[in-house]
Amino acid sequence: MFIQTFMDFYKLNIRNITEAQIDIIRNRFPKRYWKAMNFRLHDDFLRCIGAYILLRQAFPFIDEKKIGYTDMGKPYIEDALCFNYSHSGEYVVLVTDDKEIGIDIEKIGNRDYKMMQRAFSEEEFKYIEEEDSVNRFLELWTKKESVLKLFGLGIGMNLSEVNVLPLNENIATVMLDENVYNKPFIEDGHLISISSFNKFE
Repeated sequence: MFIQTFMDFYKLNIRNITEAQIDIIRNRFPKRYWKAMNFRLHDDFLRCIGAYILLRQAFPFIDEKKIGYTDMGKPYIEDALCFNYSHSGEYVVLVTDDKEIGIDIEKIGNRDYKMMQRAFSEEEFKYIEEEDSVNRFLELWTKKESVLKLFGLGIGMNLSEVNVLPLNENIATVMLDENVYNKPFIEDGHLISISSFNKFE
């Protein structure tokens, strides 16, 4: 695995979720289950359930009472590894680390990225339009999302002020007075981006 030993990555295809797993979430995490039940589309229900299936995989003895949320809605577990999850298309992903961590996943496909132009700086949008526009849009979009989640910030902020072009896995980029590393990769037609305060190996 490309990630350092203290960082673990989990992935779940929602098509593989079983009724037994759903029953466990209903019994162990009833608030999460009823949140999932409020979704109109079955795939959204499965994504919501899937995040906690992975959470239980990463933290086998966790229960709902031990999960807290920051003011911006980022989940955490007291006295445990940091974690973050994301979902898109058929996949849910989760990553754990000994420091705060952010992850985003997006299914690769055609997007009207010009509708999102305000989310990017002039330099970033020029980079998107140079070549392979959709993939470059997704690259920067997932980086922005994972950075915001790393810092526990809401997406309501001005995204064009979050310049993610310098981010990479080998050299730290200083953001909000912190050294940040980013690892983008593709799995099963989905682009995944992890932002971390720890350097990737």
